[in-house]
Amino acid sequence: MKKSKSKLPSGLFYRKRSAVIWCWYYVKGSNQPTKESTGTTDTDEAKRFRAARLAEHPTARTERLTRQKVTTADALALYEKDCTDHGVQRHEGRVQALRHALGSIPIAELTRARLDELCRSWRTVGVDYPERNKKLHRLRAVTGATCNRLMATLGRARTLAMDKLGVELPRLTFPKFHEEPAGRYVSPSDFYAILPHITHPTKRAFVELLYLLGIRPGQLKSTETSNVRVENGKPVALVYKPAQVKQRVPHEVPLVGRAQEVGADLWKARQLGSRLLFKVNGKPLRELKTEWHHAVEVSGIEGLKAGRKAGGIVLYNLRHSCLANLAAAGVPDSTARAISGHKTDSAHRRYVITQASAKAAALAAMTEAVTQARG
Repeated sequence: MKKSKSKLPSGLFYRKRSAVIWCWYYVKGSNQPTKESTGTTDTDEAKRFRAARLAEHPTARTERLTRQKVTTADALALYEKDCTDHGVQRHEGRVQALRHALGSIPIAELTRARLDELCRSWRTVGVDYPERNKKLHRLRAVTGATCNRLMATLGRARTLAMDKLGVELPRLTFPKFHEEPAGRYVSPSDFYAILPHITHPTKRAFVELLYLLGIRPGQLKSTETSNVRVENGKPVALVYKPAQVKQRVPHEVPLVGRAQEVGADLWKARQLGSRLLFKVNGKPLRELKTEWHHAVEVSGIEGLKAGRKAGGIVLYNLRHSCLANLAAAGVPDSTARAISGHKTDSAHRRYVITQASAKAAALAAMTEAVTQARG
């Protein structure tokens, strides 16, 4: 026999096929009653919920209704527009992943527990969303660093919702994971044992500048002849406009020593009418993965492999290694950031690999200085 529902006081009612109690009440200026779920099956709690709504100040009610209307997807749309307005690069994958996981949820209802659970899923299963290119980006567990980037994007979107829509949101803390320096360190001796096995002069020059200057590979690859500052017939610096830099800020890297020699050779060999500095057979420089793998293999260095899957070194590790060499040489972080183009100290620290070889080199330099001082 079907159990009948108990009779409710005035202002409360049940909806069909629902055990949750609903309430209705009139708002000033409206001829129709507002109907709202109390979120409980207890009559006394439902009565208190309705009484609170009746006693609610009109301003507070307006703010509450605004908060309920603004979803996480709305906040992410503001984030996308803000990036476009300020010429800042946005990661479509991060926005799409957050929209898929949290888009329909009101921004005011996001809780730390929900975000912790989401990050836990990402770190065990992976970040999945309908727009993901399954051929290029296989589903795999991500690192805490990736979760930090996703949470930073969400935090920025939430702040924009408060600033631009006037939404008052409750305090919310975001998951924060410890980040280890990324990549593998390539010592100068290992690098210059590998470099001669890259036979094409332009490709070899690109790889060497990558190691000496620590510029992002994509940015260095797209270097134009107009980016080269020349004084007295010699290249003295690479100067990039904000639109050519990931962080959308001006970036200048001086050319000194060996880097200037390499730059001078490239400048002499530049092709008339060519916009790009790095060109092979009249075409822009492409991926050098094959050449790098071959060079590492034939170098014969014991224990050294190429390729991320094999746990070896990849071209991007040369950027990491340059920053590690700068740190080992005692270069201040602020100066190293200006060279590498990192915007924040936290981003720069992720690239400084302090491995045993780098530590040993730093200690050897210190010991030599002390020995010379002692006479």
